Amino acid sequence: LREVERLAKLRFPLVVELLAVFQGRHEFPTLPKPILADALFLVMPYYAEGTLRDWAETQKKITSDISASSISAAAVQEIRRVFRLLVTALAFVHQKGVVHRDLKFENVLKNGERIALCDFGIARDMESMSDFLLHTTLHDIAHTPAYAAPEQRGDGTSSGGVSWKKNPFAVDAWALGVMLLEVLSGKLPVYDSHRKQLQLSPPGWLSTTANDGGRAVSLARQLWQVGLRLTAMDAVKRPTMSELQFSPIFLADQPSAGAASLGGASSVSRMLGDSLGMRFEALRLLLQQQRQGFVSET
Repeated sequence: LREVERLAKLRFPLVVELLAVFQGRHEFPTLPKPILADALFLVMPYYAEGTLRDWAETQKKITSDISASSISAAAVQEIRRVFRLLVTALAFVHQKGVVHRDLKFENVLKNGERIALCDFGIARDMESMSDFLLHTTLHDIAHTPAYAAPEQRGDGTSSGGVSWKKNPFAVDAWALGVMLLEVLSGKLPVYDSHRKQLQLSPPGWLSTTANDGGRAVSLARQLWQVGLRLTAMDAVKRPTMSELQFSPIFLADQPSAGAASLGGASSVSRMLGDSLGMRFEALRLLLQQQRQGFVSET
């Protein structure tokens, strides 16, 4: 029910829409034998391309095997476009007082140029929590280790004392930074719990001091610096999503100032234009499952 409450609160084009909630019988594959029990079914728009993971792997193949002179400006622009949308989505979510706590490529849906944050099952609403509850829920095992911030691992006091309490939304900033560094470097950065730091180094084409590569390399270097700022050990030093949303690197080259917060007018029109078709597809699949006996409307 927590995810239903979160999604009802977070109505935004870049957050997955909750179309309906049904109760039905579901067979859970438990041992020694399956169990048939009541379950809630959340109906959401159908995203034909699945999650952002495939997109990320494609970008990693591009950035891991290139030189500064061969880097495609279009590839770097695409990375900025997607992360501009992610920053905008998180800015809205945080403005509503919600921390996602499990941000990763697998929890972002994609269909064409349209993306949407999803899976708010372990999200927390900071507006309804005491300081004690905040402390206990940020330090639990409900996270994805590869993208978990130091404070989620219990390392929040390694730098800045209890500074993470002053910026609980910074766990999402850390995860976003890891994602950005991952697509730029072509590999997933690894957190060293002993040294309490992120193990990573920029690829050769990005770290070179030569002025080769032109604008594409310059933009990629700026994005790399954003990733480093987002993964600062001290949670207070990580930029907020609102700060990033209006930073020059994400404001530049946008077709329309009115549509800037959603990544450009053309992106917005395509995203909203696809919405109705995605809703129909989701409901079609639901009705198909009902006919097969998997879901019963109550």
